[in-house]
Amino acid sequence: MRSIAKRCGMLFLMSFVAFFLQCTLLKAISLALVSPNLLLIITAVVGYQMGPKYGSITGMFCGFFSDLFFGTYIGIHMLIYLYIGYLNGRLRSKFNDDSWRLPFLFVGASDIAYGLVVYFIFYLLRGRFNFGYYLLNIIIPETVYTLLMLIPLYFILIKIIEQFADDSKRGTNTFAL
Repeated sequence: MRSIAKRCGMLFLMSFVAFFLQCTLLKAISLALVSPNLLLIITAVVGYQMGPKYGSITGMFCGFFSDLFFGTYIGIHMLIYLYIGYLNGRLRSKFNDDSWRLPFLFVGASDIAYGLVVYFIFYLLRGRFNFGYYLLNIIIPETVYTLLMLIPLYFILIKIIEQFADDSKRGTNTFAL
């Protein structure tokens, strides 16, 4: 029980630090009004490395911070990030590859899916039908910038996750709740 709380606390702290960096540092270095989605990187990598349960928890934390500070309604981004974390965790069990290429592919696909869902919920339902503009000026540049930011962050996140995996081996072998 103690190790579950420790892991959830670590995920909360990682989500908060990612949110803080995304709101401050990454906004200052944005290119063409697009900044990388650090919350999505954390959610997708944790989901892929630790499984669907912890990916969902991380997605819930990241979405909550996003909704709390930027959203009009609490829960929309939380649900999107929760599903992204869950699906990345499920994909890990399907592919079960320890290479670094699959997480990059999954983060890219998750960022595109996130952009499409956000477009559908926040723009298309309001009658804004300029999808080509949104795709070329928001979704694709954000995905490229997120993948560029993932290159140095991936190995840092893996070290953090491995540190908690070593802690869990002392008690139990898995990340199961």
